[in-house]
Amino acid sequence: MFKFIKCEYKIHPKVDKIYTNWFCKIETFEQFEKYLKIRSKRIVQAYSELKNRDPKRDGHYKDDFQTLVGTTLIYSLEERLSVVDDVRILSEKLNKGIIKCFADKSHIIINENHGYRFMDDSFKVLDEKYDDNFVFPEGHLKKENIRIIQWPGGRHYYAKIGKIDIVDKHGDQKWFTHKEAYDAALKYLNKD
Repeated sequence: MFKFIKCEYKIHPKVDKIYTNWFCKIETFEQFEKYLKIRSKRIVQAYSELKNRDPKRDGHYKDDFQTLVGTTLIYSLEERLSVVDDVRILSEKLNKGIIKCFADKSHIIINENHGYRFMDDSFKVLDEKYDDNFVFPEGHLKKENIRIIQWPGGRHYYAKIGKIDIVDKHGDQKWFTHKEAYDAALKYLNKD
């Protein structure tokens, strides 16, 4: 079971602005192991999507995990001769810090975009919720956050949920009607 906490906090001791956000608080090795499996699955999924994408057709990365995986590999100074090299690099670069943080602090908090940190004295817990799944209580992946965009003078419609560009299983990310784009976003929400 995952514990989600809504907190007020400062991003830095010298910054006075108070932020409010939901985090998943991981306090046991079992929870951490369960989360790492979810994180690793998303990394592999993003890697697979990147390997199968056509940069000319698909354009920019579709979500935070594709950006994380893509930039990690692009800026890696290590020689990449095979998929095995890529997986090793991704595993080392993307999991080393989170493992160290958990080991050093005996807990970790994770935001909806899979960013992580530990709690400090600036954190004030406002609410707690529990769920068997890694689903944030007030996440951006909900129907109310679907946006359909059409460029001025453009023929196509694009769908977004929060910051995520919707791409269907065929790699399409533009549709001819507003309804098609909206339906694609709904299908994305219901994919699990």
